[in-house]
Amino acid sequence: MRTRKMMLYAGMIASLTVGIFISGAGQQKVEAKTKVTYTLKKGTLTIKGKGAMPAKMKFRKNKKIKKVIIKKGVTSVSYEAFALCKNLNSVTIPSTVKTLGVRSFYGTKLSKVTVPSKTKTIGQGAFGDCKNLKTIVMPGDFKLKLDRDSDDRIWYVTNNESAVDTVKFNTKLKLANVSYLSANNLIVAKNDPSYQSIEGVIYTKDGKGIVRVPQKRTELKIKEGCTEFNMQSVLYNSTDSEGGDLNNCSKLKKIVIPSSVKSINKTKYKTDREGACDMHVDTIEIAPKDFDAKSLYALGSSLGKNITIESLMKLLPNQITYKDHMYITKDHGLLKYDGKDANVEIPEEITWIAPEVFYRNETLKSVKLPSKITTIEESTFYGCSELEAVVIPDQVTMIGKSAFDECTVLKSVTFGKSLKVIEDHAFASVNIKNFTIPSGIQKIETCAFAGINQIGTVTFEGSTKYVAADAFMNSTGIKLVYKKGIKEAQTELSYDYIIARKNGNNKVRTTWQSVSGVSGYQLKFSTDKKFKKVLKTVTAKKSATKAITYVKNKKKTLYIKIRPYQTINKKKVYGRWSYLQLW
Repeated sequence: MRTRKMMLYAGMIASLTVGIFISGAGQQKVEAKTKVTYTLKKGTLTIKGKGAMPAKMKFRKNKKIKKVIIKKGVTSVSYEAFALCKNLNSVTIPSTVKTLGVRSFYGTKLSKVTVPSKTKTIGQGAFGDCKNLKTIVMPGDFKLKLDRDSDDRIWYVTNNESAVDTVKFNTKLKLANVSYLSANNLIVAKNDPSYQSIEGVIYTKDGKGIVRVPQKRTELKIKEGCTEFNMQSVLYNSTDSEGGDLNNCSKLKKIVIPSSVKSINKTKYKTDREGACDMHVDTIEIAPKDFDAKSLYALGSSLGKNITIESLMKLLPNQITYKDHMYITKDHGLLKYDGKDANVEIPEEITWIAPEVFYRNETLKSVKLPSKITTIEESTFYGCSELEAVVIPDQVTMIGKSAFDECTVLKSVTFGKSLKVIEDHAFASVNIKNFTIPSGIQKIETCAFAGINQIGTVTFEGSTKYVAADAFMNSTGIKLVYKKGIKEAQTELSYDYIIARKNGNNKVRTTWQSVSGVSGYQLKFSTDKKFKKVLKTVTAKKSATKAITYVKNKKKTLYIKIRPYQTINKKKVYGRWSYLQLW
């Protein structure tokens, strides 16, 4: 049986990894033959022709090469093409080059390089360990290419072993790309619509917000006139797959905050990649002024063991007070609790409680929350293993991620009248049963009540708009009762790919892992990526793990999407379709 690759769209069901495999024939991508040749004369390597540089054209560890000239018409530099060419000190890259391969110039003696603005993809470690490299001119909106054939996922283009002083961008900046570049100065393009560079640091276009600080900086002096210290400017962390080097300002030792700064924001300008921050700031100089509670929390919880809520209290004594083991701000925010009391009554004047205030407090049995708070922040009571009951005040509209996660003896929860959102893992692994979801709650996120092993009933009083299919995952003894139904079943999809093949007889076999909490699945097949014309629609029961379907298809490209559904009050309630991504 002849098998060919095909392009398609696909997805996954929220609670579990769903890989869908389809057996058959599809689109075969045939690469056009390239005619790229080279000559090496007196230390100068000239590469010319049209098309991609062949994968076999590799000069790794060649000591004879001192200069590389790539002629216009060549569209790529191959994998490790010039890696460890220790005498290579000059390269000319034409505008036709769209891709620089993984580790293509790794460990060379380049001192300056210009990557054309039309280059779209740059491989991991392309300029790593270039100990003479001082300046790089490159696109700001490139896509990082990882070595998929290696377990080593190196999330950088230049690393700390590179001597890069300045990176100049010749196109608008994609902010996530800063994580991959170790340098002392970052210079955005003059026509960048969103950002500007001041003394090698990236600010917003109007200069009022600091956005990114170069990785090699040991001291940050925020410019006078900046009004917002966005902490992601130093926390833009990315790690390799092994949890190795952190790509942020981990070398930073001192921060000077001018009087113009009015607020400190912890989440703004966050990229799509997250990891644990490894900051070691020793000193903060800050002009005395009033900061709100959220600003003080952001500053005192992110920069390492030397910058804490306690140290901020000494630095700003008029803004934080300490009473009954509580650190309380001037504007009535609770930043930290360091007591061991079994029963805690939070002062009624408190209007905001910071995340993780009672994190893993193993002595807390009961807590009285103030009536004025509007949110229960992320991980506020995470791991409070002795907490038995909690009453959510009526003003609270949201319970954050993992707020009561791992509160293993929590038996009773009373929800407030204004509550609308319960975020993921908010009550995972608790001990509650026979409770009611009030009609005002509109959204219950993934695994919000996962791991409740009690035998009991959860009653939905109203028509809750959204309940994740895995909201009660592994809560085997819980029966869900919907008095008025539900508007939308599962909507969040975790992964966005399907691997598919199609037999010559047009039979398509789709397989997947079963997902708890759903009644079945619906699949659609099309030759149109927008699904304006659907070839076939297939419904599979919840017990099914595969579907064998005949799809008459004369075209080479087949598109597939899938969505779950729940049967509630004898009505099928569908989730959203899987993410659409061309494979």
